[in-house]
Amino acid sequence: MYDLLVQSPEVAVVLGLTITSIAIAGMVIWSNHLKAQSDAELKLNMLDRGMPVDEIERVLAAKSTTPKPPALQFGFHKREL
Repeated sequence: MYDLLVQSPEVAVVLGLTITSIAIAGMVIWSNHLKAQSDAELKLNMLDRGMPVDEIERVLAAKSTTPKPPALQFGFHKREL
C-alpha cells in the first residue's frame, strides 16, 4: 500500500480528499444529532415544568431566529485596519 502511494501521488491525493470528505460529513451529522438532542431535551424540560403547548411553540419560534455570523456578533466588521 505504501509503495502505491509513493509511486502514484494521485492516489494519495484522492485518498486524502476522500478521508477529509468523510470526516467533514461525520462532523456535520454529529452536529445535527447534538442539535436535535438539545432541542428534544429543551422541549421535555418545558413540558416537565408544565408549560402549555402554545407557549412552548411561541418560545421555540422566538428561538429559531438565524444567528448572526461571528464577525457581526462580536463587532469585528466595525474595526478599522
